[in-house]
Amino acid sequence: MANINDLKRQHKEIYEITSFLKLNMEENKVKQEAAKLSQSINILAGKLKMHLIAEDDYLYPKLLKGADFKAKETAEKFINEMGNLAQVFTEYKGKYNISPRILGDIDGFIKETKMIVDALENRMNREDRDLYILL
Repeated sequence: MANINDLKRQHKEIYEITSFLKLNMEENKVKQEAAKLSQSINILAGKLKMHLIAEDDYLYPKLLKGADFKAKETAEKFINEMGNLAQVFTEYKGKYNISPRILGDIDGFIKETKMIVDALENRMNREDRDLYILL
């Protein structure tokens, strides 16, 4: 099973990047920081890939097969509610992974970034609060 301390450390690293993204969700800031924003999205993509592999390919399947009913029930609930996050993020990254794409649709970038950051932080908050304590 995935090491819970590694998962928590990865959450912390992801929060650092999402915090930077959130701090720059105004048109003027996006224009000034487009290169750093695209770089952050690419770094986030790498971190998320490793993190979601650990969770979606190892942690969640292990919990679903385990004897702990509460852990199994929680894992099933999270998969049903948040299981498509990797695909949603991949589509987002494809749209905004370079600064010209960000600058070409600043309003769309801001809207979609807020949505994806909220979804990521919601998943991590719920895992920290409701799932990891069961391990």
